[in-house]
Amino acid sequence: PTILLTGGTYYVIPTMRPGITPGPYSFYVESVNTPSALTPITYNSTLSGVIGNVTEMDVFRFSATAGDLIIARLQSNVSGSYPRIGLYRSDGSRIISQYYSSTSVEISYRIVQSDDYYLVVDDYNADNTFSYDLYITTLNPPLSVTPIQYGQIVSGNCTRPLELIPSSLTVQPGDSLRFWLKSSCTDLRLYDQYGDGITISDPTILLTGGTYYVIPTMR
Repeated sequence: PTILLTGGTYYVIPTMRPGITPGPYSFYVESVNTPSALTPITYNSTLSGVIGNVTEMDVFRFSATAGDLIIARLQSNVSGSYPRIGLYRSDGSRIISQYYSSTSVEISYRIVQSDDYYLVVDDYNADNTFSYDLYITTLNPPLSVTPIQYGQIVSGNCTRPLELIPSSLTVQPGDSLRFWLKSSCTDLRLYDQYGDGITISDPTILLTGGTYYVIPTMR
């Protein structure tokens, strides 16, 4: 973003390119840390919104503690759009931004400093309007965890777009685990106690004992 350290009046000037036929234009200006509209969001929440103009962006604010490993997920309803999600500090400077040429995108980041942060949603190419769902949570530890043990069949229902539904599992060093999932709407993820993702293999051998999180994740 453009960060203006001095307050006052500034001039935004559309300027004709040389050698180009005159035509219409539109532009959009918004502040990340003092936006015209701001929506609070908290961990383990899904909110819905609408990008009603191709140049629009929506801003969400949340509070985070140093060390939090966050994951934020965005899903649009327009196939072939480039939905983009960005994470910004309280001063408006950008930490990370990601987009994909599909209907969904996600970012993860370990918070360095306790503060308020902003999630910004827009269309990367400024070509599409769309409705969307936005989800954010922390992974160390996740919220609303259900303890499970070996040999237990865990069943449930996903009720919100993009949600993560964590279960905790205590393992011993060297345990060799196999995972099965039957679902039309979720994938299965595995995280350690620090929020770091672990690739699920067959089998998955965990060399370090402790608490791990098995998380069905809405596609």
